[in-house]
Amino acid sequence: MQKQQQIFLLGIFLFYFFCLQLYSQAPDTAWTRNFHRGTWEVVFSIQQTSDDGFIMVGESHLLNEFYNEIFLLKTDQNGDSLWAKVIGNNENFYPYSVKEDPNGGYVIAGKKEYVTSPRKGFLLKTDENGDSLWTIFLEGSGNSIANYVSCTSDSGFAFTGYRYVSTNQSMYLCKANATGDSTSLKIYDRGGHEIGNCIILTSDRGYIIGGQTDYHTAGRYDFYVVKTDSVGDTLWTQTYGLSDDDYCYSVQQTTDGGYILFGTSDSAGYATRSLAIKIDSLGNVMWQRIFDRGTGADYGRSVVQTSDGGYIFGGSSINPYQSQDFCFTRTDPDGNIQWIKTIGGSGTDWAYSVLQTTDGGYILAGERAYLMPRGSDFWVVKLNAYPSGIEEINTAANTFKLFQNYPNPFNPTTIIEFYLPVANHVTLKIYNILGEEVFTLFSGQLFSGDHKFEWNALNYSSGIYYYQIQAGDYQETKKMILLK
Repeated sequence: MQKQQQIFLLGIFLFYFFCLQLYSQAPDTAWTRNFHRGTWEVVFSIQQTSDDGFIMVGESHLLNEFYNEIFLLKTDQNGDSLWAKVIGNNENFYPYSVKEDPNGGYVIAGKKEYVTSPRKGFLLKTDENGDSLWTIFLEGSGNSIANYVSCTSDSGFAFTGYRYVSTNQSMYLCKANATGDSTSLKIYDRGGHEIGNCIILTSDRGYIIGGQTDYHTAGRYDFYVVKTDSVGDTLWTQTYGLSDDDYCYSVQQTTDGGYILFGTSDSAGYATRSLAIKIDSLGNVMWQRIFDRGTGADYGRSVVQTSDGGYIFGGSSINPYQSQDFCFTRTDPDGNIQWIKTIGGSGTDWAYSVLQTTDGGYILAGERAYLMPRGSDFWVVKLNAYPSGIEEINTAANTFKLFQNYPNPFNPTTIIEFYLPVANHVTLKIYNILGEEVFTLFSGQLFSGDHKFEWNALNYSSGIYYYQIQAGDYQETKKMILLK
């Protein structure tokens, strides 16, 4: 009887151990595909189509030619090419976003560059075979660009990017109907450089636009989000950022009515890193994560919510050998990493668009660069839905971090920044060189993610000071110099 109990307990332990291992496993690669036409091919956008295949768009540049054309490619569910279309008529077209039109065909957003006149944002509609039906260009005399398009509930289209207003880049929302007539144009001009990189139709039939702004940040970019009603009138705006340039490239509405934002951050204490921010329906931060693999720069470009309420993040990552790979990051609904999968070769691979497929797997698309001969291909990587091999995860992003203040030395203000892997009660205090407490900068509960506080030492004398963080069992102290 005792032996049976021991066997039973051993079985329970093995089952529990297996579950723990399964949690950290990354799926195997189902297939990869290269598509090559000329010298340079780059996929900027991929979508799964109603027949379970894929539509992807990017730019194509032939050897010894001085223009880019649109390369539109349709594949089956296994990534095998069904047809490809080149659109451009020997003119410079740069396509950045593609969607399948529920009423048939595809719609593409991008920019066209002219020799003697400003570049123009465009929207191009094709039929189901990729043949052009119509093209519209953004109004105005200055430069403009269309970065992203979404289909609307009235069988039309909404797209965003920027348009120059005076000397500033201004975010806009342009709507077009099914026949290519521009029906409205809203320009959000606050006086700074503000760019729309992504737009989605929300459940209330309004829109949310994600991008970047340097308004009130002295030339430094922050994530910028604009929520509108159905006609494009602003309901609310929010900015999010750390200490340096932050760029939002992807936004999705989540099942709880909030939104997930994803992009890159160049904040102090890091090289370029992927930054994810979860907000509620009114733009309040619920959590934020820096994905830091610890091997070099990470570039976040695309996110979608997965069928279980978690997230799949796509981008590129420098590996220990200093080449750059495609990088999948899978998290739970709270942004905690479940697994990371990197795939690449010895060159530089840039990923721009991620999605979860109808079979539960994952797709990441971009470009694979090569040196001999110099150029790049469309490159698409498909992962299976379920894991079968364990990938070691660098846990640097899941530990407490206190960064060096900046500037340092300073006069009279400085920024103190830290990272919390989980929500916690935090105390941040300032001490003089004798170890005497001189100021409590913060004491209270904080969400997980990056946080920064400014200390104004106007009323303190020059000298060496120390700042100390206490968060649960974590405590760390760093030195700083006030120099007046």
